[in-house]
Amino acid sequence: MGSTFSVRFPPRCLKVSFGYGFGKRLVIDRHSVRDLELVSNARTGSQRESLFGYLNRTKTDVGAKALKANLLAPLTDKTTIDGRLDLIELLISRGGPETIEALQATLANLTSLDRMLAGIAVIENKEDLNMAKKMIHTVVLLKTFLQLAPTLVMELTQLLPEAPDNDANGGGIEVEDSEPPRAEALVRAIIAALSPPMFAEMVAFVQEYISESTIHDRSAKTRRLQECFAVSAGLCGLLDVARKTFLQSVEDIYALASTYAKDHGLPELRVLYSTSRGYYLSLPSSLADLPPVFIQCSLVKKTLQCTTQELTSLSRAADESANQCILLTCAVLRDNVLGKVREHVESLFKAVEAISLLDMLVGFADLVVSDQSGPWTRPEITAACQGESACGDPSPEAHEKTRSGCGSGALAIKQGRHPVVCKYVPAFVPNDAFAGRFGNMVVVSGVNGSGKTVFVKSLALIVVLAQIGCFVPAEAVSIPIRDRIFTSLSTADDMESNLSTFMSEMRRAAYIIDNLSPDSLVILDELGRGTSTMDGSALSYSIAEALLSSPALSFFVTHYRLLLLSGPGGQGLSSLYGNVRHVHLAASLAQDMRQLAFKHRVTEGPSSITCGYGIALAAHVGFPEDVLMDAERVKALLEAQEAKKEEEGKETTATELCEQPWKYEILRRLMLVKECIGEEGSERKTLQEVREMLQDVRATAVIKGQGRGNRGEDTNMEVEVYPQSRIKEEEGKEE
Repeated sequence: MGSTFSVRFPPRCLKVSFGYGFGKRLVIDRHSVRDLELVSNARTGSQRESLFGYLNRTKTDVGAKALKANLLAPLTDKTTIDGRLDLIELLISRGGPETIEALQATLANLTSLDRMLAGIAVIENKEDLNMAKKMIHTVVLLKTFLQLAPTLVMELTQLLPEAPDNDANGGGIEVEDSEPPRAEALVRAIIAALSPPMFAEMVAFVQEYISESTIHDRSAKTRRLQECFAVSAGLCGLLDVARKTFLQSVEDIYALASTYAKDHGLPELRVLYSTSRGYYLSLPSSLADLPPVFIQCSLVKKTLQCTTQELTSLSRAADESANQCILLTCAVLRDNVLGKVREHVESLFKAVEAISLLDMLVGFADLVVSDQSGPWTRPEITAACQGESACGDPSPEAHEKTRSGCGSGALAIKQGRHPVVCKYVPAFVPNDAFAGRFGNMVVVSGVNGSGKTVFVKSLALIVVLAQIGCFVPAEAVSIPIRDRIFTSLSTADDMESNLSTFMSEMRRAAYIIDNLSPDSLVILDELGRGTSTMDGSALSYSIAEALLSSPALSFFVTHYRLLLLSGPGGQGLSSLYGNVRHVHLAASLAQDMRQLAFKHRVTEGPSSITCGYGIALAAHVGFPEDVLMDAERVKALLEAQEAKKEEEGKETTATELCEQPWKYEILRRLMLVKECIGEEGSERKTLQEVREMLQDVRATAVIKGQGRGNRGEDTNMEVEVYPQSRIKEEEGKEE
């Protein structure tokens, strides 16, 4: 499939850039963008219920596009981020709500700047009526922009400090050796982009050809008049004649409408215009019986719209004369205005870019001032070490440290909130979070519905907000610059790729491990949900160990006990790795196992509630009582069967196997998937081998202790572990 556009680009009007490149922008892949709901809600697809919709207080089209582009690719340059934060702080402290409101009021009149640039930088080869209308609208937008740019400059100048007088140099301006603050430097850069010297020249010839009364308006009737009367009178004789013809046709239409109102007793008759229908008549819907002269009647809301044959003829004549005016107006503007403007199009691009940045940052300041969900604070940005420019050491040893990750600073959040959820949940519970170089993995546990996913999502969103240069919803935040964000929060069947839930999940995990960098942020939510408990535990453990081999910051949400066991003799992640922390979302379960209370508070250590809360959760969401009672009976039967198996010693569960250190080594060896990660084609092969070994080494073990023989005598039983294949051989020999 292809598309053909019959257009051409004048000189100096086209700029081509191929992405931002690694190291300059934070990379967020498509899957993570969907998981974090950066630009659209995952459930409804609406932008309003996403992070973009919550932050978007921009007044221009280019400002909204800049916000979306920054959310999809945040900054990684500390100086640029701090400059944006400084400007927001300056708008709040020195400007205040009045300055913010004044800037937004001016920006609201600068709509469709992207269309203005497109009309200047792109020339359509096909010269027709639509092209002529676009060209006229482009010049009208340019006139509006040139008129409002000085107003923006004046409002921004109020943010700058007054230059002090110095009697030592005769009352002149005191020259300081130090550089100006970042916020003031950014304000001056925006002012310079909005007031280049060539703008005065543009204003001169635009005012020469465009009438003073012409302003940008979105109504169809007003835009039609603008298209005909945009050029000042006296510049083109043919255009002046065409205008008189058009005005005469319009006067005839209104005179005819007055005649209808007088002859038929219709004082409420009005003349309206639309681009699709032309001129037509409008009456109240209560007038059901109309004379036969009125035709094509239609009921629209509370009005009756109609026309007559004579009115249709006059409307057609007015359209023809208006079209002639539009074509002549376009010819005048193309030859005398747009050609000169295109010589300075680079300055227009810079000015529009400055407006988009200003609009986005003013929107951030308005959010901080007016949001009532909780405090918004300025984040402290700590730069991650990125080679010679960051470390100042060009030695190979320094580069080796950079490759293995020497990012300074830690991710520390005090009373952080999810910016979107807290808008709809007034009683939202904020939480603290911490992850650093010596504790770069945080294992998050808790019962279903306790808020684990919202907690880890809020961390990623706070990082994104900080790196686009916005204040964050928390009391205090320190953010080390991240270069990549990976999430796995909402895996489901991928019908396009013919992948099941589990295959999609493993494919996502493999992608994360293959593309992991030392300065990444990884959010994993309950890996292994699509397979058996044993396979899911083994794979989750091995993936966690692969992440632990990197200094990247990871938050790992899980229910698997294999990852949560800790303490002396335990084989959980924190027992084997010193850089693992356990936290859980607190909840309380009543003694009758039927009432579950969520606290939504992050607490140190793994969750103490690891099982037995399923029925309570079902009761919490309103399951029928008879279904709950049936579930309790089935649960009691299953528990009795499990207790009987344990008593008879027929099977050792996976958890009991893990609690015996010498046997744990067998299980651990099966989960060392990380040893082969990075080699092409090795992941699938290794995972298949792990699965085959897990199926083969289903051990039969009898706990060492006192047993009873067939005759009632005491018998000491030693623990023996056999592969399943050997057990079958022994059974065959006995037969």
